[in-house]
Amino acid sequence: MDRPAGVPRTVLCFLDEQGYLSNLECVYYDDPLPEWPAPKDCAVLVRDDERYLAAVSLPGGATVRPHEAGDRWVSFEEGQDGGFCASTWSGFRECFGRDGTEISRVFTK
Repeated sequence: MDRPAGVPRTVLCFLDEQGYLSNLECVYYDDPLPEWPAPKDCAVLVRDDERYLAAVSLPGGATVRPHEAGDRWVSFEEGQDGGFCASTWSGFRECFGRDGTEISRVFTK
């Protein structure tokens, strides 16, 4: 999640029709570098078939899902402490610490 230079990057994972890995791509938002992020520093965003966030696996190993079963996140913002905040389809802003602990949940609609 954190890159030493502070400029974000994204690793995209493409799967084939059977669900097998078909391609990995690292996208840099500044100058391309010959480096891959260490897996221990990555959050894995899991999307459903409609491309909404269904879960996030944090670098510390915790997997987090929206507070309410069946809800989905429609946004994702990395937090300063290695956690993240996301807004749900139902109108809540949920924030989690790097260990997956829910820090806050506020209705925003």
